[in-house]
Amino acid sequence: MVRPLKTNDRVGSYSQTVGALNTVNGASVVIAEGSALTISDVQRAAGIVEGGTIANGTLSGAGELNIASSELVVNGANAGYIGDVNLSGTSLATLNGAQGLGTQGTIHFAAAGDRLDININPLSGNSTNLSKSLSGEGLVTTQNVTDLTVTGDNTDFTGIFSVETDAVLRAAEQKHLGSSVIENQGITYLIADAKWDLENTITGSGALVKQGADILVINHELAYTGETTVESGGLIIGDSASDVGAFALGNDGMLSGSSKVTCCQVRY
Repeated sequence: MVRPLKTNDRVGSYSQTVGALNTVNGASVVIAEGSALTISDVQRAAGIVEGGTIANGTLSGAGELNIASSELVVNGANAGYIGDVNLSGTSLATLNGAQGLGTQGTIHFAAAGDRLDININPLSGNSTNLSKSLSGEGLVTTQNVTDLTVTGDNTDFTGIFSVETDAVLRAAEQKHLGSSVIENQGITYLIADAKWDLENTITGSGALVKQGADILVINHELAYTGETTVESGGLIIGDSASDVGAFALGNDGMLSGSSKVTCCQVRY
């Protein structure tokens, strides 16, 4: 039997496990520091994967939210929630705002099968800034026309950022990408306002755009086939990089290196 959490429930100083968490506008669920709320399939009938829907502004606190073998939908933002979120057992959290699971703390993926899908309508006004940190091996997908900026310390994230055809991913430091692989079918913006040695593998046929006043250095194999545009600052392709595809230079862009490139369109 699914035991839903009631409106204005407070999970404090103890742990609670439910089959689903469903909140409505005006409700309040507080997960206090030192406590844990777990959404788990063990509390649902066999075969049911739905772990509920969290409404905008209804989740707060600094305790842990555990999503175990469940699919959870989160609408809007829950800026008052700063606790850690743990996904396990091939779980899925679907967000229509980048701060649906809060602004601080860490989203931890227990395994590669755990997933965070972000699908933001640009007309919704929902935040596009994923400031919560990521860790583990999971999959983060920017879907449809989502324009996502990652700003958390994702040093311990070893999973995949998947950028769909019309979607955008933006990052300004190595720690924002961790050791992830970027599967890019859309556009990935790398904004280097300080020298940046890119460590990530990028695959796919999407576009890579270099922005920022300083230098981005790529000294490893490049596995993507899309166009690279240097809008500002510099891009250095090192000796260890494989031959790369087409490049375009903006008026303030500079390209340097020793690998073979197909260059260049000049854009003003």
